Amino acid sequence: MATNKSLIDGIQNSVNTAVNLYTSPANGGGTRITAFTASLDTATETYRVFVGSSAVAAKEIIQAVAIQGPDQNSPLELINHFVTAGDSIFVQVSTGSTIVVRASGIEF
Repeated sequence: MATNKSLIDGIQNSVNTAVNLYTSPANGGGTRITAFTASLDTATETYRVFVGSSAVAAKEIIQAVAIQGPDQNSPLELINHFVTAGDSIFVQVSTGSTIVVRASGIEF
């Protein structure tokens, strides 16, 4: 039986670069996202989220969402989104402020 587990529990702080934060196991049946949160302590930051086989080929799921610290954002666009086996979740920030990204889901 598939169980809910932590997929991303890290910090993303690259400038204008889509960084791979999670890859669904290639030998599995894909991953269903159950929660996603981006948080920021200070300043204001805009981030984007892509899902796909590479940063270049990925589909943009979240387009330029702004968060202002101290705050967090839990975009509904990713909840229940299915990541195909072998595909990845990429996060890109606009100015390089450190945002904390967390996600959980079910790997099949």
